[in-house]
Amino acid sequence: IIMLLMGPPPRVDPILHTPTLELTGVVSRVGRWVALESHDFDMPQVLVCPFPNVHDARFQISIHGGGQPRWSRDGRELFFLAADGTIMGVDVVQGPTWQASTPRPILPRNVLGNVSTSLRTFDVTPDGQRFLVLKGSPDRGAVPPQIIVVQNWLDGINRADRAH
Repeated sequence: IIMLLMGPPPRVDPILHTPTLELTGVVSRVGRWVALESHDFDMPQVLVCPFPNVHDARFQISIHGGGQPRWSRDGRELFFLAADGTIMGVDVVQGPTWQASTPRPILPRNVLGNVSTSLRTFDVTPDGQRFLVLKGSPDRGAVPPQIIVVQNWLDGINRADRAH
């Protein structure tokens, strides 16, 4: 997991570099914690580490697998996608040490994708009251929607006008 430092000159610095796969690092709004997905277990799990001193501690947030962590705008909640597709949430206590509640379900198992994907399959609105979710089709046997791309469509209209 790396970060881009913007100010002159811009540079990229590693935040966390370990022998295991770690993805989707997200720094809390208050800048004190980084939530990430770690593959240092039997299944991917969501961890929180102090930021920027990520090697000082690791707190496991998910219990039965998880990934794609997202912070609420005020940093008082952390959301993640459980292994079964349920969006989970934990309440975070603001303070000098990490304190959080036990994960609780927020939305049922209907999020498209799995925990280990670079595709963001959900996000939380700034007010923390709504979620934007990519969902699978309820009818698994249905034909997937198609997208038709028409290139040079203006040329086709011009030709049709000249023909009339």
